[in-house]
Amino acid sequence: MQQACIARYTVKSGTTDEIVRRIKLSLVPIYRRQPGFVAYELIKTGNATLIAVSMWHLAEYAAASAQMTTAWARQEIGENKLSVDYDFGDVEFFWIPFDQDAKHLGLSAL
Repeated sequence: MQQACIARYTVKSGTTDEIVRRIKLSLVPIYRRQPGFVAYELIKTGNATLIAVSMWHLAEYAAASAQMTTAWARQEIGENKLSVDYDFGDVEFFWIPFDQDAKHLGLSAL
């Protein structure tokens, strides 16, 4: 069963837009090179919060992604600017309608 790592980013200094840009440009490419990577989604939930859901083939990969993200945040952003909390769980189902074009849905490829 696939595993999800749910990360809650709290922006302490700066803007969520800047964090989104940095995640897209530097963290997601790291994820894409990792074994077991399936998908990544980032949701802006408020002025200072983001929720990321990454999916992995195994629990070990999901746990490793949290370690990678913590190291990335510390190195690229700084602990005083961003905090990250994690939850993990089994992916019960993941569905994207194959008859829909991602652009039509307003989604962009990473």
